[in-house]
Amino acid sequence: MLDLKYINDSAIYQVEFSKISDNVCQIKGDIPIKTNGFTLSRMGESDDWSYEAYNTVYREIEGGVQFSNDGSVYVEPKKKVTFISGTGGKLTGSTEQEVYEYSELIVPSVEVEENYQFNGWLPEIPESGIVEKDMVFTAELEYIPTLEEVKSQKIQEMNERQQEIIQNGIDVQLSDGTTGQFSLGLYDQISLGQLRANAEKGTEKIPWHENEEGEKCKWYGVADMLLITSKAEAFLTYHITYFRDLRDYIKSMADKESVKSVEYGVYIPTEYQSEVLRDLYSAQNA
Repeated sequence: MLDLKYINDSAIYQVEFSKISDNVCQIKGDIPIKTNGFTLSRMGESDDWSYEAYNTVYREIEGGVQFSNDGSVYVEPKKKVTFISGTGGKLTGSTEQEVYEYSELIVPSVEVEENYQFNGWLPEIPESGIVEKDMVFTAELEYIPTLEEVKSQKIQEMNERQQEIIQNGIDVQLSDGTTGQFSLGLYDQISLGQLRANAEKGTEKIPWHENEEGEKCKWYGVADMLLITSKAEAFLTYHITYFRDLRDYIKSMADKESVKSVEYGVYIPTEYQSEVLRDLYSAQNA
């Protein structure tokens, strides 16, 4: 620690001293800030060193102050601001700028490619204020699917929904009055023909399973197997036919909003109904 005395001031302050450059020095300690110049000496000694010329506040710092001897003051350096764009567009204008304040920025224009739209900058660019650090702003570009892409996506969504419904299976009221729930996964669908054939030739005990994972295989008689396979085949026929006609209905749509609003199970207009679906609709309403 050193003793500091301002010129023409008798008060003594204990400080830490360091030279920042040829023209700037730094004082740290609990001192008032004055522009008289000062002297330094070792504590308890009278060996004064004169810093009378350091009478300009270069800048205030945490816990102290910096003085200059040439009248210079600290100027905050400019900050680098960079603009970038991802896939789907390009920037026109200066993409790297050095500024003090946001109001100095000349924001590049964004030219978007086909099927993209510009949704603004990330983060949002302030209109004013000091740029406190180097910043990067990214043009937020969003791909907008074409009508055909929206249709394809919706058809895939409907196909997945159809498969989910089919695989969840059917409930069948059996001959003893109980209700069984039967899955219709791919293996189950493949097996339906053989199950029906066994029932039609009078096989008295036909092994099959219900949906529940905890359920073991059971023996089913002719009547029950005919109930199961008949309902399963009708269920499959309806959903396969419905999806195929739904696909054609979606393909016919003229705008994205109509396509996006489609839900599985929506009534298909007459002009897009196959002969089979028309008859199935009629049977449902009978």
